[in-house]
Amino acid sequence: MKHLFILTSLLSLAFTFNVTSQNKFSDLALDKDGNRYAVGTFENTVDLGNNNMMTSAGSSDIYIGKYDTKGVCQWGTKIGGKGAENISGIYVEPNGSFYITGYFISEAKFGDIKVKAAGNKVFQSVTLFVAKYNTSGDPIWVKTSKNTGSDSGNGITMDIQGNLYVIATFDGQILYDGKTATSAGKNDMCLIKINNAGNCDWIKSYGTKNEDIANTILYSKSKLFIAGNSQTETGGYAGYVAEISPESGAVKWTKNIGTVKGNIEKITKDQEANLIVTGSMEGANKDGYDLFVNKINSENGSDVWIKKFRSNQARGKDVVCDGFGNIYVTGSFIDSLRLDGFYLSTMEFDEVFLAKLNANGKTTLAKSFGHNKRDIGCKLILKNTELILAGDFSTNIEFGSSSLAGGDNSAFMTNFDLQKNTFNTSIVIAKEELKNSPNSKYSNISGKLLVGAGDNKSFLNDQAVLLEDNAGNLLKRTITDENGDFSFKNVDVAETLNLILEKNDKLKETDEIYIAQQNGVILNKLELDKNKNFQYKMLPVVMSKLEPLDDDKDPLLVMKEFKTSKEDQFTLVERILYEPNSFTIPSDAINSINQVALFLRQNPKMKIEIYSHTDAIGEDNANLILSEKRANEVKLLLIKKQIPSERIVTKGLGETQIINRCANNIKCTDVEHSYNRRTEFKFIKGSGL
Repeated sequence: MKHLFILTSLLSLAFTFNVTSQNKFSDLALDKDGNRYAVGTFENTVDLGNNNMMTSAGSSDIYIGKYDTKGVCQWGTKIGGKGAENISGIYVEPNGSFYITGYFISEAKFGDIKVKAAGNKVFQSVTLFVAKYNTSGDPIWVKTSKNTGSDSGNGITMDIQGNLYVIATFDGQILYDGKTATSAGKNDMCLIKINNAGNCDWIKSYGTKNEDIANTILYSKSKLFIAGNSQTETGGYAGYVAEISPESGAVKWTKNIGTVKGNIEKITKDQEANLIVTGSMEGANKDGYDLFVNKINSENGSDVWIKKFRSNQARGKDVVCDGFGNIYVTGSFIDSLRLDGFYLSTMEFDEVFLAKLNANGKTTLAKSFGHNKRDIGCKLILKNTELILAGDFSTNIEFGSSSLAGGDNSAFMTNFDLQKNTFNTSIVIAKEELKNSPNSKYSNISGKLLVGAGDNKSFLNDQAVLLEDNAGNLLKRTITDENGDFSFKNVDVAETLNLILEKNDKLKETDEIYIAQQNGVILNKLELDKNKNFQYKMLPVVMSKLEPLDDDKDPLLVMKEFKTSKEDQFTLVERILYEPNSFTIPSDAINSINQVALFLRQNPKMKIEIYSHTDAIGEDNANLILSEKRANEVKLLLIKKQIPSERIVTKGLGETQIINRCANNIKCTDVEHSYNRRTEFKFIKGSGL
């Protein structure tokens, strides 16, 4: 065998919450004939029904499916590329042509239209897109942003003149169709107005020196509203609502909701032109957050009323109103949810809820649906006397007499009869391909190879990459593409594995070689050891012993050594992606921590060490304190899940273990910094730590 450069990778179960690593439903819209257009993201393979099955080209792709009134898929199409793509919103015109927005990394193909992300050849930015499609699902035009940071399209709507409005989050400077906006702080929101010819009329930014996120947009009766959440001076988050002039983009009024965990997910109007918003905010349980529904005077932003519904973890995801002033809300909750005289409960994971409130905010109906994994209600559409509900589910879900079966991550759509309070048709609109075995321990490994120094790094293409087990047996072989990307499918991750770069004439021992994620974020520089091999030691990650955690998510290559001689120890790296300067556990991370708690309860002799980290922004001492708070918040949540405190050890490491290039005084995007805002769990068998 030829001389080989050898490195051993730490295979970590990595859960990502901002850039999805699983199938995820995003939005639903109707045309004038009642046809339904469903959009979301998927990995590997997804089945939209009626022989519309698609395979992803990269880490996550976008699916778009058109369904008739009976739920039969008419056509399906995808948007894919080597990096991740995400879709956040769709607007359908009465004739069936439609517009979408979201973001992509690296490059993406919209039918025959190919676009590339902003940034240089190595560090591609998160890039916003807006696209128009015809009634057959073919793209008419695609426009993207240019930026110095990261841009994400978060919502889209249209006025009566046919002008589009796209709400986005960005940092640095955004350039769209020749118009620019500059952020005032870490992340700001911006609004893009696009005329009916597809050209940008203007782009306006809104925000403070802190983080400001745009979540939703509403156009109704010649008025335009946006909503989301903004970081306060104390480090918490307040939800906000603002009225914006459709003509100029000027702010007419703003309103804040909450001070610590306020977040608005959706906004609508009732029959009297009041605004109705829903989301989550701080509640009686300081470790959790409550569902809220707020009726607001649309003329000045004053409260008509606000209702908070107590829960451990609950959030409203969508809200609609009928012609009688009734309000319908959906979302998800964990443990329990109290809605006036109604009490809903779950076991461990998110469940869907559907609630009906009268015009005064009194709950008149409440239902919950779920199974033993993550189930979330995401979208509501009111059509005549039926309420169309869509969202995510895992494995199976029941709506009355209808039982739906899917993979671990699938999407549903169901019709609720408002007169009979019963469900009619329920279908799976995006079904994840089922695994060969429910206890499968096989997953995928992927990454990017770079070579060079400083800003002169280039892709290491046409490089043979081998995968060996710990005994030196060859398992798989692949070759990096023109972007340095490689991937191994269906790898048994119960093994201790070696990733090997095969020696060739182009590869020199003096080369500086890096492993990065496919978006260009560098994880680590590979150093030659004394034998002139690149080598990192790891402990085996035995996924078969972690059945509750085994969602077959793609492990990231995290170049981090955990030096230990105990073979009964293994590490789980959680990409929780905390907000900057915050120790609040993001809502999307709660489910993964619940899975950790379940695993610990199933293994009562197992102990756990919690290590929390920060990015390199700010003072070292402040970051150390912040990391300790993050570790303690996770501990408190585990204790609440019946894990004894004596089985838990916490440690805050601040910015002492940065995993990519973003050390002190290095200019990085917020996405790059976010990879360091993480929590790691080390599981230890036996009686001693």
